[in-house]
Amino acid sequence: MSLEDTKRTITKLLNKAEDEALDRGIDITSDRFQEVMEKIKLKLIQGKGLTLEQYREIGKEKIKEQIKQERIDHSKTIEELKQTNQETKEKVLIQTEKINNLEFLNNQQSNN
Repeated sequence: MSLEDTKRTITKLLNKAEDEALDRGIDITSDRFQEVMEKIKLKLIQGKGLTLEQYREIGKEKIKEQIKQERIDHSKTIEELKQTNQETKEKVLIQTEKINNLEFLNNQQSNN
């Protein structure tokens, strides 16, 4: 089981405990309930062979990886746009040259 799967499993178990508490009419916003949930969470984390710090890092690493991938994707998009822009400039220059040539020919014919 990957670390992300472990974190997801622990989160699901904690959510289930909250749901059951709500079904029993327990105030899940109370300090006492939150203390109990933190203890349960710590036991679950330790039961998976992790420290609390390692558990917290799991989410951070995933976010860092997502940010890194987004930067790579954005860089690729920027490069593609630059390439498209360059191709468009070249096409415009070619068309401009054609128009200039046509105008020149028209002017020559008008002068003759």
